[in-house]
Amino acid sequence: MEPNSTLSSERDDEAMSGWIQRAENWPKRMGHITSVLVRFGFASVIQGLERLVPGGIKISADPEKAKLDTPLRLRLALEELGPTAIKLGQMLSTRSDMLPHDYIRELRHLQDDVPSFPIEQAHEVIKQELNAEPSELFAEFSDEPIASASLGQVHKARLHDGQWVAVKVQRPDAEDICRADLDILAAAIEFAERRNAWLRSKHASRQVGEFRNALLNELDFRVEAENTERLRLNMAALPYVKIPKIHTELSSRRVLTVEWIEGVKPGDEEGFARYSLDPKEAAQNVAKTMAHQVLVDGYFHADPHAGNILFTEDGKVALLDSGYATTLGEKVKRCATRLIWAWFLSDAQEVADLLLDLGVVGESVDPFRLENDIDRLMSRYSQVQRTSQVGIGHVFEEMMRLILDYDIILPPTFPSLVKALVVSEGVCTQMDPEFDYRPIAQDTLKSALIQEMRPGNLATELFRATRDLGRYLRLLPRQISHILNRAQSGNLGLRVAIDEMDVPLRKLDTIVNRLSASILVSAIILSSAVLAIVGTDDNPIANILTTVYLIGGAVLGLWLLISVLRTGRL
Repeated sequence: MEPNSTLSSERDDEAMSGWIQRAENWPKRMGHITSVLVRFGFASVIQGLERLVPGGIKISADPEKAKLDTPLRLRLALEELGPTAIKLGQMLSTRSDMLPHDYIRELRHLQDDVPSFPIEQAHEVIKQELNAEPSELFAEFSDEPIASASLGQVHKARLHDGQWVAVKVQRPDAEDICRADLDILAAAIEFAERRNAWLRSKHASRQVGEFRNALLNELDFRVEAENTERLRLNMAALPYVKIPKIHTELSSRRVLTVEWIEGVKPGDEEGFARYSLDPKEAAQNVAKTMAHQVLVDGYFHADPHAGNILFTEDGKVALLDSGYATTLGEKVKRCATRLIWAWFLSDAQEVADLLLDLGVVGESVDPFRLENDIDRLMSRYSQVQRTSQVGIGHVFEEMMRLILDYDIILPPTFPSLVKALVVSEGVCTQMDPEFDYRPIAQDTLKSALIQEMRPGNLATELFRATRDLGRYLRLLPRQISHILNRAQSGNLGLRVAIDEMDVPLRKLDTIVNRLSASILVSAIILSSAVLAIVGTDDNPIANILTTVYLIGGAVLGLWLLISVLRTGRL
């Protein structure tokens, strides 16, 4: 055992003890989680935690479920575990840089559809949040929800002035369940990360922290109201887009009231015929909307699936449920814009450089190998004609799959961007099987790049570069001084890592062994010679030793010669 192994084991035991102390506060929830995981064949995930469950784990794996593929079993288990697990799976479905493609594809089928809760509970939540009875606030309020999900449900209502609205009401127990699950997840990842190098390399604790913030934001409907209003202002420049208006006086942390929009879903052929809408034009408008959000605004609806899109009678694209809207950030937006443009130009070196600049890069990443792999990926798709199976989303998913093979961690917003492209492209091809995202992306990219080249933006970029250079110059003397002080105090250490160091060490070991054997053979031969000189007939012991030394030296010398000849090197 290595010197620090005992200490590491003690730290793991302490972590386990702390985890158990916290987990003892969640016996009922832990019992449900463990039973679901065991039933779906994931008992190894909770190995060693049986003592946390009251009465132990008495359930066994379901043999029927064991026949299913692992990604499918994972998706079904997450759906049964409830809102937090479903949201976690949906978040993981965006991380093509962390999970294999078969898991990503299956997790995108996660259904956030659960039975509705009683209307009396919905009325009580509204009364608590808005300090009035629903009958006072609304002229009509439907008892049956029009949609129900793990965090809340939506009712159609009419205001006293005649306007129709959609009222989203949070489940009474949603926040308590989510907070308990988030605590369990954070504690489990904290414990597992100490024992799993892959989790540490992927910064699992940080990923869970980001997921926690995203889920808590989704539980606060005021955040969705802000997202919706921001999208509405941004999309005002596009005449073919409609974002519902928020009724802020009827909204709060657990109640959200928005404008009711009448329209048809993307796959509703009868509705399209009734409204006399052109599916090809509708697909083009969806793509232009997403391209504008991503490449021009840098703020986009990150979940544009068919359930969140409607087409109004006048052909406008209505985006619903903006709880999951994402800001790219200036750096990610610039990198994404240039990366897509470099891909269209088949510039593999620029794509590789942008990915390395965008992500957190491990020590083992070979930039030249990454560039070659991207170049091969480009060559594979450059000659492929556009089909419903090979679109821009598919190509970028392949690129994310390539990044998975490298030690590169991308900002969470970038995988979300790729998912938004993939999902929106799926909606477009549903309406138009011949749809091609590339011409629309190219036109929008030109506008975005022209906008970047404006004098004001160039001045901002120059100022940013000058500021960064100034910061580095200010830090440089301090860093040099720190290094010199450590060197002067004798605390400066130099760590050198040499790949495949064991190979030359084995060769050196062989050389030393042969040299030692040669010296030993020489010493034996010299000793036998000395004994032969001083030996006489009156000294039989010396004669015997001479004979033994000569035979031993000959045997060792012959062994050494055969060993050298076997290597082929004299």
